[in-house]
Amino acid sequence: MAHYAKSLTRFASAVISAGSTAAVSLFWLPTSDAMATVLADGYLNDSRDQLNVGDVILVAAVQGGTVVYEPIKVTAVPASGDVTTAAAAAA
Repeated sequence: MAHYAKSLTRFASAVISAGSTAAVSLFWLPTSDAMATVLADGYLNDSRDQLNVGDVILVAAVQGGTVVYEPIKVTAVPASGDVTTAAAAAA
């Protein structure tokens, strides 16, 4: 199942360091889908043009009938094939 692309909202973006063009973005994604569905490869394919590896998405998803909030990180954004994500572990 794919997400509704218009529900993914970028609310912050920053260059990693001075003199660099590499940037990361922070997104918000509210969804009625379960977190396992959100983490499935290809779930974010419809938003591939907005995403880069290293971006973080704060997801508001449904878990056991309750809304849960979980940060995930974008791990791959190939030109074709599935966009992949993983749970963002605390450092």
